[in-house]
Amino acid sequence: AWGFFTPRDEDTVQRDPEVVLVNIEEPFMNISIEEYKKIRKPLESTKTFREGRVYLVKESREVNLAHFGPSFANTIEWINEILQTIA
Repeated sequence: AWGFFTPRDEDTVQRDPEVVLVNIEEPFMNISIEEYKKIRKPLESTKTFREGRVYLVKESREVNLAHFGPSFANTIEWINEILQTIA
């Protein structure tokens, strides 16, 4: 309800998350994972970035983090698949 935000790099580094999901709104922002990592260079020190557990969530009818509704079930399944690969 409050909209999107970009966390401060310092906060992300301090928390050192196991997975990072990055919401990408197509077609407004077409970026690769390599380009994203260059933009967020301070995060290279996190285990998540070193181990390749940063995932771009490209908004679509099937997968999205921006809108709830029937497609949100697909998003949950997609996230679950990601989490199972790192377990």
